[in-house]
Amino acid sequence: MNTRLLLSVFTALLILLSAAWAYASQEDDMQRAGSLLRAGKNEEAYRILMNLFRGDPDNETINLALAGAALSANHPNQAVMAFENLLEKHPDNRTFLNGISKAYMAIGDEKTARYYQESAAKSESAANILNRFEARGALRFGGIYDSNANQGPESNTLKLGDYYLTLHDAKQESSYAAYFGGTLDLSYRLASGSPWRITGELGVNARYYFSGKLEDAEREFSGSYWGAAGVRGVFSSRLLEVRAKSEIYDYDFYQTVYVYGGELMFIQALKQRFHLITSLSGAYRNYIRNEDYSGGYGAAGEYLRVFFGNSFHSVTIGGRYMFGSAESEAFSCNGWEGSISAHFYLPYGFSVSPRGSYGEEYYGGAATILDKDDRRDSRITGGITVNYAVTERFSAEMGWHYIRAVSNSELYDYGRHTLSAGAGAKF
Repeated sequence: MNTRLLLSVFTALLILLSAAWAYASQEDDMQRAGSLLRAGKNEEAYRILMNLFRGDPDNETINLALAGAALSANHPNQAVMAFENLLEKHPDNRTFLNGISKAYMAIGDEKTARYYQESAAKSESAANILNRFEARGALRFGGIYDSNANQGPESNTLKLGDYYLTLHDAKQESSYAAYFGGTLDLSYRLASGSPWRITGELGVNARYYFSGKLEDAEREFSGSYWGAAGVRGVFSSRLLEVRAKSEIYDYDFYQTVYVYGGELMFIQALKQRFHLITSLSGAYRNYIRNEDYSGGYGAAGEYLRVFFGNSFHSVTIGGRYMFGSAESEAFSCNGWEGSISAHFYLPYGFSVSPRGSYGEEYYGGAATILDKDDRRDSRITGGITVNYAVTERFSAEMGWHYIRAVSNSELYDYGRHTLSAGAGAKF
């Protein structure tokens, strides 16, 4: 039954994506209008954008393009309408205030034009102070079906070395769950016009499983909570961020782990649409119940992100090297992972994000005292998330994620599917 549910939901997801792609003509029309404007054919571009506006009057990109085309084609009244739509959502935007001032000047209403000019000047003065502070947040919540909530093998009876061993409640158990997540990002610019900011982040991810079959696990609730602080420099063609991070999370239901460490990220724009991303991280993990796992862990990664299309779709491909030096040599490991992910913007507020990865880990000892060989793991992951922007700040999401862990110890050999649906908000 679980397989049928998985197939039916995944089929519905594919149908939804196919239908969304059928309406890709909007982006083509935007590109054609841009080409006409560059060629000086302002009236033709204006007519195309007016047709797009009638079909999607709340689209900010269309409104902004229409405002510029309307001014160029000598339709100031339509430019006023487009700028008013933008100012309803961004009342202090200096670009929009100056734009509507030009439109009113073209109509001949100098009094109203001066009013918006003064508003733009006041906004600029206040912005010199307020723009040094920035706060952004996001919330996510919804439900999940998890085919293997305890990350268990297919059976309670396992072959470990030359022995068959039956464990109590080791095999995989499915469950439904509710999830909640939230982040708050803060930054403060060191000086007006400075590329450097002090940054901070607070976050939480939590999941509660409803299945009574998980009662033998210590908790049906799992979560992670983190805080970070550092500095970020944003320059014309590069970004550098260094920060300290602390995290507390529940690991496989059985124990709490405290993590203390640091992260570095460097992004170099090779060209406008090609970004090279370097990431480094290192931390000490303190496993409360099993000190054999405790020790230093880290990773170093290199990725290439490519943007394309007027909507700036993106594809990111790369890999990372991972290492860990635990108290017990059997839990010390090193490994690698290659991954690819993408983000596509579709018409009518849809976006889709597929992803996949493959990696291997090599441990310094056997997984159990019965296993003969040092532990070797490989992992394949895949997934896709579909997002629908209900408004600029609220969205709905649906996703599928798959993990297949292959190990030479049956204790760590498992497969897992998750299906999720929920909503999100930005502020």
